[in-house]
Amino acid sequence: MNTELHRKFVEQFHIGKTKQETEQSIADCQNQLTSVFPDAYQSFMKNHGECFCPEILNIMDDDSDVWPLQNIWNIKEVIESTNIYRQGGMPEGFIVFASDCMGNAFCFNQSQEKQPDAPVHFYDHDFDKISQLTESFDDWLKSYLDLTGK
Repeated sequence: MNTELHRKFVEQFHIGKTKQETEQSIADCQNQLTSVFPDAYQSFMKNHGECFCPEILNIMDDDSDVWPLQNIWNIKEVIESTNIYRQGGMPEGFIVFASDCMGNAFCFNQSQEKQPDAPVHFYDHDFDKISQLTESFDDWLKSYLDLTGK
C-alpha cells in the first residue's frame, strides 16, 4: 500500500473534512459482508475515510480511460450499498465501495483471505455488467492522479 499516494489523492480531489474509519468499524463491515478487504483499502479508510471527489469530472475529457469517481463511501454506506446493488441485480461476490455520478459502482471481489491489494471492478447498473478496471486499489487511485499530471 502506498500511503503517500493516498495522501496525494485526498489532497488533490477530496472536498470537505475527512472522517477516518476505525479498525472496529472496518472489522464490523467485513464481518457483515463476510469478506476481508484489501490492506491498501483498509489503510486508506483508516487514514482518510470517505472521500467526496466531484471535481474529478471536471478534469476528464473524452479520451480519459477512467470512470468519473464521485464518492468513496464510508463503511456504513459500503454495507448498505452492497446490499442495495445486490438486490438490484449486481452479481454476488462483489463488495461496492465507491460510486460515480450516475449511480454506477466501483467494487472489489469478495475475498476470505488477507491480501495487500486487489483489483478494482466497475459495475455498470444500466447494462448489469462488471469489468475490471485496474490491478489494484492503489493503481485505481493513481489513474485519477495521472489525469492531473501530478
